[in-house]
Amino acid sequence: MGDDMNIIDEATSNALKRTFENELKDAVNLVIITDKNETRGVNKKYADVAKQIGEELREINNKILVQNFEISDNPYGVKNNPTVLIEPEKYKIKYTGAPIGHEFQGFVDTILMVSKGESGLSSDSKEALKKVDKPILLQVFITPSCPYCPLAVTLANRLAIENSNITAECVEAYENIELSQKFSVSSVPHQVINGEPSTSFIGAFPEDRVIRNILNYLGKSV
Repeated sequence: MGDDMNIIDEATSNALKRTFENELKDAVNLVIITDKNETRGVNKKYADVAKQIGEELREINNKILVQNFEISDNPYGVKNNPTVLIEPEKYKIKYTGAPIGHEFQGFVDTILMVSKGESGLSSDSKEALKKVDKPILLQVFITPSCPYCPLAVTLANRLAIENSNITAECVEAYENIELSQKFSVSSVPHQVINGEPSTSFIGAFPEDRVIRNILNYLGKSV
């Protein structure tokens, strides 16, 4: 991705133009939350990157809408710099950290799914998810260089699209050291249910396995 001026390079931009023209249905709002008081370090760098990604996507297609907020006055209770929310009035999909590297394609795929309002899950998975009747936070810790992480993140996002009780949070491990240390993240994708370390599982698993983990946590059978 990118050159000296743009994060999204020309070839990727042209491909996205075609994809968005063919596949975007409804407009998608990206809410980008950063901290202007953080003037240096890794979070400042990636806050700038997150904002630039939003601007470049908006330039590619006018169905991509962008809102920018400061940490100090955002209406979503976000505390991490940077954070990107996808259509937060309808879905609970959060990127804690800039969606770069391998994660960018999964970010685009999620935008397309949200635009269509369709999770793409199997009928069996959709039926099983009806049993999720309490709030679930599924955090997926990733690194931009991990080729398997987008599979886990995109699946978490699919679950959040399908069931409004589920919040999917992609956490970039390098940008969020304290969170990574809290859950002893050493390999990625590292997934955690409702912030409880005992629920952790590592790897990109099929949808039925992840749903089973969530239902087991809730004490429900598949």
